[in-house]
Amino acid sequence: MVSIDVEELIGHGCARIHDSMTVDYTAAHPNLGNLSITITGPGGPYHYNLPPVGPDVHGQVTDLRDVANNAVAVSSLPKCSYLLAASIDLLLTTGDSVPLPISDTIAFTTE
Repeated sequence: MVSIDVEELIGHGCARIHDSMTVDYTAAHPNLGNLSITITGPGGPYHYNLPPVGPDVHGQVTDLRDVANNAVAVSSLPKCSYLLAASIDLLLTTGDSVPLPISDTIAFTTE
């Protein structure tokens, strides 16, 4: 399983993101593969650099990056709607195929 949340939206689901965005993430499974957290929307995609994944991983990230891995200030995102998505691979196989990644998504708007 993988789950994400945005600190600035906890208890205020319809709030808009202004100057910062803290993404909480959790993933748990004995055979986790690569974890990615991305944002799609105007000027994107954007991503977060994440530490290596173990059987159970959790943390927070605030360091938003563009496709060239340059830092992006959340306050510089154009006023619009975005999708924040986490995706994690499972290191499993049926012998014939590999399961699709598990994901979680949150929509938000900037101001």
